[in-house]
Amino acid sequence: MAPNTQHVEEAWDFMKYVAGEGIDISQYMAGKIPSNIALSKQIVDPAQQPGTDMELLSTEAGEPLKTSYTKGWNEWRGYRSNEAMGLNGYIDSAMNGERTMDEAIKAATGDINAVLKRYYK
Repeated sequence: MAPNTQHVEEAWDFMKYVAGEGIDISQYMAGKIPSNIALSKQIVDPAQQPGTDMELLSTEAGEPLKTSYTKGWNEWRGYRSNEAMGLNGYIDSAMNGERTMDEAIKAATGDINAVLKRYYK
């Protein structure tokens, strides 16, 4: 929550909701691990996720929530990229056989660093 929010109660209610309080397991995106412990236990239940690597999910669900948010995150990830394609686009291009993964990583690194340089001088 932003320290200068003018709607503390509403922001707190929203944060609890997106963390999983009140969200049914069917509303959660496949392949994601919720930070809500009750939901993460449902996610790693083999009956809830048939055909999934349960060992990997169990390991991830048992760890503290990890995030890659930084200033300019939506740009360097490619969600609003002013640079080429952002990380997501480069990974997609490698997965689609348009370039090697090494080429994608090299190109993405240049774009990501350009975005981060604007924010971290």
